Amino acid sequence: FNAYSAFEASTDATWNLFWNSGQHSLSLNDASCPGSTFAYPSVWDVAVAGTAFTNSGNTERLNDVAQNLLQYRRGDGWFSASTAKDDDIYVDDNAQILWVFVDAYKATNNGDYLSIAQRTMDLIRSQWNSNIGGIQWNKDGDYIASISTSEAALAAVKLYEVAPDSNLLDFAQHCLNWLYTNLQDPNDHLFFDGISLPSGDVNQGKLTYTVGSVLSTLAYLNKFTGESSFLDTAVTLGNAAAGGSGAFYGSNGYWNNQMKYSHLLFAGIADILKL
Repeated sequence: FNAYSAFEASTDATWNLFWNSGQHSLSLNDASCPGSTFAYPSVWDVAVAGTAFTNSGNTERLNDVAQNLLQYRRGDGWFSASTAKDDDIYVDDNAQILWVFVDAYKATNNGDYLSIAQRTMDLIRSQWNSNIGGIQWNKDGDYIASISTSEAALAAVKLYEVAPDSNLLDFAQHCLNWLYTNLQDPNDHLFFDGISLPSGDVNQGKLTYTVGSVLSTLAYLNKFTGESSFLDTAVTLGNAAAGGSGAFYGSNGYWNNQMKYSHLLFAGIADILKL
């Protein structure tokens, strides 16, 4: 088994199935399916696919996807969930978009991509809740989510890699400290989904992508600071997630989260091993 060949084959297949050159966009639907018509996907879908295409090193495709993402960008710099460019804005979506533009900058040295990433980071940081802390899930919203907080932290350390600024590392650590204090379940070391305001009710659901983005952030913090405590924390969290039972597993012992969530857990584990 050659992992790189498998990755190339899957990204080629995804591109050939879903890229619509006439619309200069990925499509929600596979054009080869009977009755299929073009439809813009959510910006989250484009961001997830965009990460794969930027990782492929194919600069033509990554430039196409970057331009595709800009179809969702508003004049104030926020990326909306749809091409309507309305107020339906999610901070975790914007964090994942930032990752794409950081990777695109690394691959092309296009300063416009870096500027977009930096502006997006400023907007993400503006969503720190002034009452209880944490990053709001949707723009100016009243739900403080573990995923928006963890992905904001990961956005900060990814941006630091190409534009070093100690404030980014401080922000990432601030996000993680808040998560561990307010949303970690002491029984299994995993993270609850979030807190609703003004009630303060905790949604006790648990998803793998939060753990994955925390693992990746800890890996970057270990790399950039040299503090082994970050690696120790990551190992404890990784063991909690990969224990074979608990919130992330069905009765058959298999992962119970959909791939759209669990892929970030796998990426987090990979980051711990390689960074």
